[in-house]
Amino acid sequence: MSTLTTWAIPGPAGTPFQISAGGNFVSFTAGGSYVGMLDPVANHITQWHVPYTMTSPGDILNHNGQIWLTNLGSLPETIVRVDPAANTAISWPLPPAFPGGPRHLAFDRLGNVLFTAASSLAARAVGMLHAATNGLRMWSLPAAVATTSDWIEAIAYDPVHQKIYANVQGSTTNSLVQLDPGTGTLTSWSVAPSHTFASVAVDAAGDVFFLGTDSSWRNIVARLEPSANKLTEWTIPSPNVNEFLALDQAGLPSFTGVFHTPLVGRLNPAVGGVSRSIAPTTVHLRPIEATSEPVRTSLKPATTAVAPKVAPLAPTISGAFTIWGLPIGNDARAVSTDASGELYVTMQAANSIGRISP
Repeated sequence: MSTLTTWAIPGPAGTPFQISAGGNFVSFTAGGSYVGMLDPVANHITQWHVPYTMTSPGDILNHNGQIWLTNLGSLPETIVRVDPAANTAISWPLPPAFPGGPRHLAFDRLGNVLFTAASSLAARAVGMLHAATNGLRMWSLPAAVATTSDWIEAIAYDPVHQKIYANVQGSTTNSLVQLDPGTGTLTSWSVAPSHTFASVAVDAAGDVFFLGTDSSWRNIVARLEPSANKLTEWTIPSPNVNEFLALDQAGLPSFTGVFHTPLVGRLNPAVGGVSRSIAPTTVHLRPIEATSEPVRTSLKPATTAVAPKVAPLAPTISGAFTIWGLPIGNDARAVSTDASGELYVTMQAANSIGRISP
């Protein structure tokens, strides 16, 4: 029997969206331009009201005790680092020469910030921020890979092979791209007739997992093995579960869905799956470089003790999948995993943070 632990988010923060579990805390974004931090051991939540109008929730990621997020939706669109110990925020605005605003985040093995960037009119791109020098580098994807009607969304990093991965999605384009930042080589795999969505993760072997739909619009978890040009798909036995994905230490992908779906799932990739070969294409990109003048801001923290609620949660096993159905009145939006394999989710209907202990 699994357990579900929930912590209600105190006001005035709004609905939680993105989440990141790492180190000894869980960070999240919330409506009203709030960044929150849950300490699941001490059972308290600290919140900071940040000076950014985050009309779109962007992304959030814990790294070395710092909270990183993207301010997407208000100008200037920026990459932000919140220091929980110092109660400060530093933001790096993207210069006009860079196309679009920052969307999703990852880190390379040297600690550089990796991000995807796109807007309704600009080209789609992969970017890198070197925070120590305020240096920016960006590779714009050519129209043959991503047009202005496509979106580049999630991003992930393979530290073993030192490659960056992102997904491109649109009405006609659905692909995974791999960028070698050392050479500028961009490799693209079209997954058509399947479709990709806004989640990408790389396991220890360098294989890339993502969520999407197949040619019949059934929800899938898929894995690309770049070294073999092999795509494997697993059909998810539940509807509307195809948006957010995270890998645990064992390489097992967990996922949540859209439309306030009261489900959390996990795939065992050793079971089943349908495979096919897909051929890559390769182009070479030349990056543009710039610097960003950081802006420093003091933040006022508000810390509240929150009593957790714990309830049993019975999983359902269906083929390669384990599915947890949440109690009535709960849902799961974004998902993240910690080092022990526990799943943390944002629960928008209940305005809470949830933890599933498998």
